[in-house]
Amino acid sequence: MPTFLVKGTPTPAPLWLAGFIATLVFAFSNIYFKKVSGIAEPLLALLGFWCVFRYGSGLARSVAFNFLWAALAIQLLSWAGSQFSHPELAEPYPKLDRLARLFLFLLLAWWLGGQTRNVFIFWTVAAAGLLISPWVLGFGHTEMLQGFKGSRIDLDIRNAQHPALLYGSLLIGLVVFLPRILKTFKPWSVLPWALVFALTVAVVVFTQTRAVWSGLVIVIIAAPVALILLNYRKVSRKSPITLVLLIVAALAALTVTISQVAPQRIFAEQSSVRLVLDGDFENLPYSSIGTRIHSWRAGLELAAQHPFIGWGGNAREYALAQVGWVPDEKAERFQHLHNSYLELLVQYGLIGLAWYLLLLGWLAKSTLSAWKKGNIPGDVALFFALFLVFWSWANLFESYLGFWTGELLINLVCAGMVTLIWKDRFRKLEAGQ
Repeated sequence: MPTFLVKGTPTPAPLWLAGFIATLVFAFSNIYFKKVSGIAEPLLALLGFWCVFRYGSGLARSVAFNFLWAALAIQLLSWAGSQFSHPELAEPYPKLDRLARLFLFLLLAWWLGGQTRNVFIFWTVAAAGLLISPWVLGFGHTEMLQGFKGSRIDLDIRNAQHPALLYGSLLIGLVVFLPRILKTFKPWSVLPWALVFALTVAVVVFTQTRAVWSGLVIVIIAAPVALILLNYRKVSRKSPITLVLLIVAALAALTVTISQVAPQRIFAEQSSVRLVLDGDFENLPYSSIGTRIHSWRAGLELAAQHPFIGWGGNAREYALAQVGWVPDEKAERFQHLHNSYLELLVQYGLIGLAWYLLLLGWLAKSTLSAWKKGNIPGDVALFFALFLVFWSWANLFESYLGFWTGELLINLVCAGMVTLIWKDRFRKLEAGQ
């Protein structure tokens, strides 16, 4: 059968065209147009799996796919253990999609074909869907006005913490890729970039999510270290990174000043912090900070009971109800532990947590290795390094990994990285090896 080599992906033309278009539609529509993405996602996934096994020449046995197979095995093991130790709480059958959903990036990476240009098209389309949809649907203007008046906004994305994570990640990309944007589209492009940047900063501020604010501060601190590790000159020889960071700080400070929101939000729970420092958990209210502390205490208690394989995939939904000191109404309201790492520990034990940390470690190591080979541009490597810091920090305070927003974000970012990590594989496929 004749094949159409699309940048190293030996896939017949109709299949590749369908898969690549579905990938872009998925990236654009997944947040606000679920019915559309509900068609695109299974299409790109089913076609992607078939093409990987048919044309991938052993790609399904690669390290990346082995993490997927391990995830399926971990979920089966945890489910079997729950059937034995606490069948009254166990699921009637294992729901393997809980961790498998995190690996859609493998198939997205296939359709991107190992090409940097495709990655930026993909990320740009995803960012456009995030940015323009609230305005197209008509509530963006209203929410922004509410934000300027001091209200906490959520842009109709679950709750305020979730758009904060998405826009915070976008903010990192806008800063890191500014030199590339200026080089590609010439100096005039700084004007639309500034408008998008100002909107993104405003949303991050108006969502009033302290974990995201602090995560971005840590990113700014980590940026010079990442630049040194990646070799500043190779990241972007002509980019004024210091100036860019100063612009970020200035615009962020301006937005915070005019909003009058940040100071109130930062110092809102001083009394809760004092109770935590005093060890007085009995009187700690179920406020933002208090709920997290109570959730973490409950999670650690449960994890200690089944430390190796956990309680099962549905443990996050009933975890708080299993400790006697959490009020019933709170256990019903907060059916997650506000910490992705702790949820993995409770659901899948130490093996589940180790699996996730090893996955992040492999992504980081493989990115560094691919950058050294010249397969990943320096600014892309820098973006991923800073994103990984931001993502890892934010997941200490919210269970993003267990919500569709976190799953979407990690898939979008990792798809771009993994397709470039696979660049040598795609070259061999293109050469017919």
